[in-house]
Amino acid sequence: NAQEQQSWGSTPAGMQAILEKLLKKEVDWKSIVRQFFGLARSTTFTSTVRRLNKRMPYMMPGTKKNTRAKFGFFIDQSGSVSDKDVAVGFSEVTALAGLTELDVYNFDTEVDEESHKVWTSGKKHPWGRTRCGGTDFNAVRRFVSDQKNRNRWTGVVIYTDGYAADLGAMPPGIRVLWVITPGGSRGVVREGDLVVQLTGIKGT
Repeated sequence: NAQEQQSWGSTPAGMQAILEKLLKKEVDWKSIVRQFFGLARSTTFTSTVRRLNKRMPYMMPGTKKNTRAKFGFFIDQSGSVSDKDVAVGFSEVTALAGLTELDVYNFDTEVDEESHKVWTSGKKHPWGRTRCGGTDFNAVRRFVSDQKNRNRWTGVVIYTDGYAADLGAMPPGIRVLWVITPGGSRGVVREGDLVVQLTGIKGT
């Protein structure tokens, strides 16, 4: 693994520290997710108008720094993911919604846009299966890459059993966290992504 080879490539220092903790199994997975949310925050700037001097009647444009962090949470509802595992996915959303706002969607070979729910702390939604086809992780990539969704999220969480073809390149700046079902496969996880498995924490 990367730790054994002492080669992290272009992985940011903050993410390296998280991966090292994962490999040592020193922290619980929700702690890792909290750090993922922190690392995936992006800085945005909004235009403001400021007065240079009280004696000067004109105004000059300025900038104001804001921190934005909104995440997409995509639940694999393909036929290989049992109803029990789907229900677990919903329960994890409930836990993570206490940490940040989440746009939640179901998917199989396509993202089910009608399943969209916004999860926030204290707001719960009923469990429900809306898909039961094959699995295509690139359905998530296509959805996130769609012009209407560009710059909508800074991080994407994919809850899955991991049994499908590899995920292609996500838009620049989008971090990916895989949450793998108990008994699922981590083989789909790409270099540089973060992964946690509900039966225990394992690094990539």
